[in-house]
This record gives sequence, structure tokens and C-alpha cells, in this order.
Amino acid sequence: MLEISKSHNMTKRVITTVGTSLFTNYMKGEVKDTPEFKEKGYKALNAFKQLENAEIGADTTDLDKIIEDYWLDKYRPEASAEINSLLNIAKNEPLEVYLIATETALSVAACKLIKYYLASELNEKKAQLRAIHFDEKKNVIKGLQVKDPEKFESEGFLNLVDAIKSIKGEHNNTILNISGGYKALIPPLTIVSQLYEIPLFYLYEDSDTP
Repeated sequence: MLEISKSHNMTKRVITTVGTSLFTNYMKGEVKDTPEFKEKGYKALNAFKQLENAEIGADTTDLDKIIEDYWLDKYRPEASAEINSLLNIAKNEPLEVYLIATETALSVAACKLIKYYLASELNEKKAQLRAIHFDEKKNVIKGLQVKDPEKFESEGFLNLVDAIKSIKGEHNNTILNISGGYKALIPPLTIVSQLYEIPLFYLYEDSDTP
């Protein structure tokens, strides 16, 4: 699905939709049943539950820190679909990453933690990531959520398309990474990619093959 540019003269711009896999991957039994999780993971679990109910724009600094200390305290590229897919793309050429959040506190927290991880020394491919962008004023898409389908259709998706067009601009070496985010976005984003000639990238879960 992804066409890797043969030119290395221009950094590839990667627009990445961000969901909650950073959190849900560590809700799985194989993690929750480990001694490490039982010792201190409950703190992150409680923080996750609080974030689920937090209003967008709420101060989640303390919750973010708890999750950061537990889930991103070691090299874990499999921590999320977004991290895993971006590191996979970075094998081929340097990237400029733009993270796109839904209008939820969980997605915003995920974007901040993913940005932190990618820019940190924990990331062995840090040198391949020339810039990582996430601006809560620009990259949190108003109306993009799943609780209100009408708002999603009339506002959220249109705002997402506008954001993608704005980020791409005249930058032809751009791809749309849909490995994370709502799965319901995949069909309409496929149409968007065709209309605006933006190649798609999707990394299947638990795989290194796009």
C-alpha cells in the first residue's frame, strides 16, 4: 500500500492518526498478569480510567506522568500501533511526523506520550525523525470522536480532511499513516488519499509488513 520515495533529498512527511493502542496494548492479559504490572501497573491502570472520563482540555499532567513512567520507561516499540508503524517507516528514510488526535483526552495524552517517546533516547531510531509535531491547538480535530455519529459526520471528518490538506500543503513527499486511530476512519481516509493523491500506510498489528 505504501510507495516509498526513491528520493532522499526531501524528508518524508508522515501524517499519523492517533488512537488509544498505547494504552489498550497494556491492558492485555499477558501484560496485566506479569509481576511488574502487579507491583506498580495498577497506578497506570487507574490513570487510564481517569483519562477515559476526562474532558478535553482538562489538566492531565499528573496522569500522563504516571503512564509515562510505567509504559514508556524502557524500549518498547510495540507499545502502540503508531510508534511501531513510524519506526517501520523510518527504516527507509528520515521522517517529519505530524500526530493527529481525536477530540478526546485519551488521544491527546497518547499524542503527547508518543511524541515524548520518539524524541527520547529510548528511541533507537531517533536520528531518523527530523521533527515530531503535535500542537493541541492545531492537531486535535474538533468533532472527531465516536460517541456522537452526527457530529462525527457533519464536523469531525470534514475537519480531519482540512487538517490533512493543510499539513500536506505543497509537500509531495507525504504519506498518511492510518495504522492507529479509529478503524472506522480507514474506508473514508482511503477515499481521501485517492482524491488528494496521498499514499496510505497501514501496518498490520503484530507485524512488520505493511
